[in-house]
Amino acid sequence: MPFLHSYMAVHNSRWFFLAIACLINLFSGSLFTWSVFAGPKAVQLSALTGADLTAVDLAITFAVCNLMGPIPMILSGFVNDRVGPAWLLIGGGLVVGASLYAAGVSASITSLVLSYGVFFGIGMGVVYGSLINTSVKLFPERRAFAAGAVTAAYGFCSVILPHIAYRMIESSGVELAFKYLGFATGGLIVFGGVCSLFLLKGKFSKQEIRKEERNSISEMNYRKMVVTPRFWLMFVFLFSGAFSGITLISHASLIASKQFGFTAAAAATAVSYIALVNTSSRLVIGYVADKFGYLKTLTLACVVAILGMLLFIVGSKGDNVFFFIGATTAALAYGSFMAVYPAYTARNFGSLHNSVNYSIMFCGFAAAGFIGPMVMKQLTIGDDFRLVYFAAIAALVIGLLSAVGLYRLDKRTQREHVHNGVQS
Repeated sequence: MPFLHSYMAVHNSRWFFLAIACLINLFSGSLFTWSVFAGPKAVQLSALTGADLTAVDLAITFAVCNLMGPIPMILSGFVNDRVGPAWLLIGGGLVVGASLYAAGVSASITSLVLSYGVFFGIGMGVVYGSLINTSVKLFPERRAFAAGAVTAAYGFCSVILPHIAYRMIESSGVELAFKYLGFATGGLIVFGGVCSLFLLKGKFSKQEIRKEERNSISEMNYRKMVVTPRFWLMFVFLFSGAFSGITLISHASLIASKQFGFTAAAAATAVSYIALVNTSSRLVIGYVADKFGYLKTLTLACVVAILGMLLFIVGSKGDNVFFFIGATTAALAYGSFMAVYPAYTARNFGSLHNSVNYSIMFCGFAAAGFIGPMVMKQLTIGDDFRLVYFAAIAALVIGLLSAVGLYRLDKRTQREHVHNGVQS
């Protein structure tokens, strides 16, 4: 009975942590509220500085915040791999809360970029990386499911939090809204970190990790990982899969209104629909990937996304069905890569160093997020987005070629294992 009680305590602690991770991500993705805050903050800064500022003038803040994400993920990954997420969450929560508070009282674009762009980006990079990599470690038999659950919760934040932020700005003003959001999200993250101190006590000792990793295909640190052909094929595959989704999703409202003739209200509804598909599908995709294979799931996602791009190419005003089918495939593909890749990275390079390894792999997503919107801007001709769709298809084809290379590497690895088994 003592053994059974001990087993249940350890077994249940990881589920409690997963629930806490989902709760934190559900309300801490304050990056999604930027579009709500940008306009009112521009008005506030205009009154303080005397300059005529708009939300476009503050766009540098959002860009800096996005670019900061992978850096703290990589650096904090070294800590997470050794001692677990508890102190990272506590520290990250304090940084997130303080940076949002500072963004509220910032009186210039420079101070806003430093508070929201730099420090908030650092805090969220630490928190997001700790949550997703710890969840993957704790569920070696359900890696994609765990990653899908955590990323789905983060995605649902884009549906919930902007409405809450809008109400707070309406009732209390932009400065107090930033402060309230800082207290709430920062406090929730710190609370999650304190809970992790007790839930995961001893789970990140070297002995515990080694027991968990006995069945891994390989164990590589980042130095060994980045010199392998498999890493670069996976990096290109992630970039390709994320590129099409980011490019389309980030401009869904514009495409819906300009190409397909949606009204402003209908376009807003379409954006909400895409967000729901993108986030709600991740949990299911994670479960499917654990059952049928990570590479098969991602390959199928690319094929489906190409079919969706073809519908966008031939679609025109009034072809609402084409828009929603195409948008659904783009959202599903994007969600697939977000849900599966943390687990896929651990599957190929082991979980022991996955916090750092996946953070480096995540740079492929960050690159897609930076390049995708620029390509969209350069290739859009008036209301004609066809060149953008062709670019997305080209990226997906490159992704499929990378997948072929990964299939071949898997076959070679299997042959080597069989050969080594026969020799032994």
